[in-house]
Amino acid sequence: MGLIKSTDEGKSFKKLTLYGETDFHYLAASYNSKVIYALNEQPNSQLKSSGLFFTEDEGKSWRESKMLGFEGDSIYGIAAHPDKPNIVGIASSNGLFLSDDYGETFKLSSNENQITALEFQENSLLYSSLKSGSIELHKQDLTNQKDVKIDIPTEINDKNPVMFIASNPKNREEITLVTHNNEVLQTEDNGTTWDNLTD
Repeated sequence: MGLIKSTDEGKSFKKLTLYGETDFHYLAASYNSKVIYALNEQPNSQLKSSGLFFTEDEGKSWRESKMLGFEGDSIYGIAAHPDKPNIVGIASSNGLFLSDDYGETFKLSSNENQITALEFQENSLLYSSLKSGSIELHKQDLTNQKDVKIDIPTEINDKNPVMFIASNPKNREEITLVTHNNEVLQTEDNGTTWDNLTD
């Protein structure tokens, strides 16, 4: 579908660019800034190579990021900071990698275990890790990289890991997780209690 946009909660969509040419499996849009990051898997009419690209004008022009320092064997997701367009993160099989220069350089920001999902908040980052059959949800301070574990519901395990994370920009204690088995789990108190929103 290329890059498409909805301003009415998905009732209608506007085609921005590359419609019919590419399928971005990993795409991240900043909540307040205009930056959009995309991992391009195949060359197309605008993006002449595979790799990480970003646009700040809804796909009219793109810049490629060098991704120096990134060492993941597999990528599971990307996320853009809600306010700072230069900050992007990648969840990978080799850990959590963060960049503060539009993806030109990355640094490992977690243990070298599999990160299945991530999401930025204003001053922190939420991410899910999988190591030795154990699933954990972390909140990492962006200033000092201090990690705090968040309690997760029993539905989440090594057979049903977290695949997507989202939190409410108006209430960051409200966190929603989507699992491998398509369960939607939500907390409104930063993990103290969880509700399963799916049958």
